[in-house]
Amino acid sequence: MDPEDISANGNERLAQDVVAAVERLRRVGGVMWSRIEDGFGISDIQATVLEAVAGGARQVSTVADHCGRHVSSASRVVDGLVQRGLLDRAEDPDDRRAVQLTLTDEGRQVAERILAAHAEVLEASLDRLDADDAARFVSLLQDFAGAMEDSVEQVSFG
Repeated sequence: MDPEDISANGNERLAQDVVAAVERLRRVGGVMWSRIEDGFGISDIQATVLEAVAGGARQVSTVADHCGRHVSSASRVVDGLVQRGLLDRAEDPDDRRAVQLTLTDEGRQVAERILAAHAEVLEASLDRLDADDAARFVSLLQDFAGAMEDSVEQVSFG
């Protein structure tokens, strides 16, 4: 977008363009999640839980935070993954009231394959930008995500 258009139209126009870009990314993400579901037989939230545990989340509350879900919702997803043999639950040796989550061998394989597929898509997408633009894009995206997190806390919904 031309900087002159930004100053002439203000943030309202930019916000509309951001919404359009985010909706486009959501559609692409939906296609990716559908392919994951078809390929692995698990939903997007189940895949996200496996990724969280693969990334070090060991308690349901941590998984819930990672997924942006309520603990009870995350717990139901964890239950399903335990039943499918992709996750194990064990008593936390440091806190008997809590449980620790770990990936089973099959769960680790599924998580690794999903993470590899995500990485492949992102790397192929970033390869379409030159190195400086890619680095700038990632930096701006991180800054924007932080600004969104702050703004969500300040706006009343409902």
